[in-house]
Amino acid sequence: AHYHVGAEHFQYVLTGNGIAFIDGKEIQVETGDLIYNYENEIHWFKNQSSNSFSFVEFFIPGNYKTIWAEKENVCTWSPTGKDFKGRKPKRNIKSHRSDEKVEL
Repeated sequence: AHYHVGAEHFQYVLTGNGIAFIDGKEIQVETGDLIYNYENEIHWFKNQSSNSFSFVEFFIPGNYKTIWAEKENVCTWSPTGKDFKGRKPKRNIKSHRSDEKVEL
């Protein structure tokens, strides 16, 4: 559980389905859904199966600060090595935490 200071936040579900927890509400989401979070709105996701649940995120504006709930793990991701069309990506980022800056 976390929120962002200084940015609104969009997530677009690429594959799978799960639950988006947004400001205390549970919302079922699936491939093709677009989720919007206000600045300072607490949110997180839960994958309901062993299948892949993937999404892309956009922050408006791009500079923001993430505030984590106490005792929560930091969200991390590991890229698949493919872009959204299944091709080799133009750049390689081995992993990322949303509380880190990545030099590209």
